[in-house]
Amino acid sequence: MNLKFTTLANTLTKSHQKGEMAIIKAIGVEPQLIWPSRYQNFKQGQHSVRELKMKKLKE
Repeated sequence: MNLKFTTLANTLTKSHQKGEMAIIKAIGVEPQLIWPSRYQNFKQGQHSVRELKMKKLKE
């Protein structure tokens, strides 16, 4: 992914799906570990809308 540095920097504080994908690919961890509040499930076993969108981006 070719993203600007500012996009990646902003992703740390603001939601940006492509920026999040670039960061998690670079460091090799799940996004829930970096941004738990963005991926918080309200009911156990359900995926948040964000998780489903990130899954589509990975494919």
